[in-house]
Amino acid sequence: MAGRIARLLSRQSPERPEVTAAVTQLTHLAEVQPDLRQAAALQAAFVRAMYAAPTPVSLPTLTVAEATARLAGGMPLLRNLPLPCDAHHLRAVFLRLCEAACTALDTETQLYANLAAAISQRHLDPWTLGNTLLTGAAQALPGQIETQGHPADLVMALLRLALLPCLEQVTTQLAPLRANKPWNHGYCPTCGAWPVLAEQRGLEQLRYLRCGLCADAWEVDRLWCPFCANRDHTLLGYLYVEGEEQKQRVATCDACQSYVKLRSTLTPFTPLQLLVEELALVHLDLIAMEKGYLPPS
Repeated sequence: MAGRIARLLSRQSPERPEVTAAVTQLTHLAEVQPDLRQAAALQAAFVRAMYAAPTPVSLPTLTVAEATARLAGGMPLLRNLPLPCDAHHLRAVFLRLCEAACTALDTETQLYANLAAAISQRHLDPWTLGNTLLTGAAQALPGQIETQGHPADLVMALLRLALLPCLEQVTTQLAPLRANKPWNHGYCPTCGAWPVLAEQRGLEQLRYLRCGLCADAWEVDRLWCPFCANRDHTLLGYLYVEGEEQKQRVATCDACQSYVKLRSTLTPFTPLQLLVEELALVHLDLIAMEKGYLPPS
């Protein structure tokens, strides 16, 4: 198994510099945290599969007035709009992810093989699932997926990876419509998903939430829970590993028992860096959940 992991991590990287950078970071993570070695190899295989081919994008036609009205009403820019990617391409990315997992893993490959078969036979449609996400009905998806006999957590995780190459482009292209417009919500102003972590940027340590679906970023107050809007400082706290608190920690809320991971950085993370940081900070998830806190669902 060790030999297979080493080959996956050392395989020649694609031309795209952000892919190369992410794989390099995952290789380093595997070296400094041996317990994450297999997970890092799998993530590297996923990254290469996600960006193995160009991603065509259909930018939604939103006017400045329409975007302004949506944001003012708390509606994400992509809410209830068609998924801005081709259905055939999305299925192809999803199948590449399943193939990458079957190559990278020694066990549990049958789960991915079953998913690939379901997609090939049109029993499971990533494009339909992705459109459901944009309607804001993400909570209904796990039940629908499980009734079809598939593990919901795995399908949702792969769907997120499959959508990222498309949605990160859309986020960049829609950025001018969001510029200088207030957004006082914990969910993403572009796609409506919850943040996967928060960046504490620069010397001022300004807090920016980062979307777990499209990688968008938006600034928020530090004394504020993004999931229930609680501002009572007596109910807001932090968890951390001794000696790491200046670099990375967990912000908790006792009002809703939720948490978000915090990571200090001088510059914003790229979308692929977010995937690396999620894996590198998985120990913070364990610390938070051991204390009874949960991520949003």
